[in-house]
Amino acid sequence: MSSFFYRNLKRTYPVVRSAKGSWVWDLEGKAYLDGSSGAVVVNLGHGLAEINEAIQDQLSRVAFAHTSQFVSEPALRLAQKLIALAPANFRPDGRVYFTSGGSEAVETALKMARSYFVEKGQESRHLTISRWNSYHGSTMGAMSVTGHPARRKPYVPLIKDQLHINPAYPYRCPCGSKTRPCQSTACSLSRADELEAA
Repeated sequence: MSSFFYRNLKRTYPVVRSAKGSWVWDLEGKAYLDGSSGAVVVNLGHGLAEINEAIQDQLSRVAFAHTSQFVSEPALRLAQKLIALAPANFRPDGRVYFTSGGSEAVETALKMARSYFVEKGQESRHLTISRWNSYHGSTMGAMSVTGHPARRKPYVPLIKDQLHINPAYPYRCPCGSKTRPCQSTACSLSRADELEAA
């Protein structure tokens, strides 16, 4: 019996030994094609020498510097590069806030939006609107705006209820068919009306 807390206690998992590019190998030598890029965190591939060298170089300098006290040169350079790649309206005064992952990024965006309205003296503004069938993360704040019913169900009593509207997805539109997407202007207006009502 393992001390590891598995995501699903009713199944067994292969133990990963190594990975290179798009492939992952387990301890028995079986190869797996990593079609999800490790949940999109290794979308450049596993074992890329340039990335490994940059990580090793940074670890040899400093492993961590809390942003409440310090900033690092790599973070300053990366922020500048990201703003340069951003749409033109972000470039003059844009800022980058780094997080450790997607769920934390969503939580931070929710907190920043709330903080903005508190600072403007509009404390009553606290609702967000997201779409059903969306996925925004697995932390409690991100789960509150996630619209995936099965992922939400166990936690509904714990999360703040936020507004959800139907997705603007012509293949799942009530006026579409199983073979052709809906192209109705009325359908688009219906989604807009639903947003306005929410």
